[in-house]
Amino acid sequence: MRTNYVGNRAAMVVVQHDFGRRLFAMSGLPLIRSLPFSLGLHGGVFYTAFADHASVPGDSLLTSAATPYSEIGFSLGNLTPFLSPFNLAARFSWQLSSYATRRFSFGFGFTGP
Repeated sequence: MRTNYVGNRAAMVVVQHDFGRRLFAMSGLPLIRSLPFSLGLHGGVFYTAFADHASVPGDSLLTSAATPYSEIGFSLGNLTPFLSPFNLAARFSWQLSSYATRRFSFGFGFTGP
């Protein structure tokens, strides 16, 4: 289920960092050090609201995020090192806020070089 949030006021902050193989290579653990995978962390928060908005029919069908909506997660990349240049990645995200949407999401995708 997807939810679209609307409003005439919006704010969003997103943080994403890709460590690449660095964390695995610097771990010092023999089996972990040789993993070809990359690791990334991501998180974000957004807010939407209606300000100075005259009520119109259908407004009750719209969803706004009057309290901040937040998510955090990680991704594993280079899951298919043997299929270069195709780089399959898995992304895991958890919702931290209390909205009636999915608490956990998982997805596969391709990333660039």
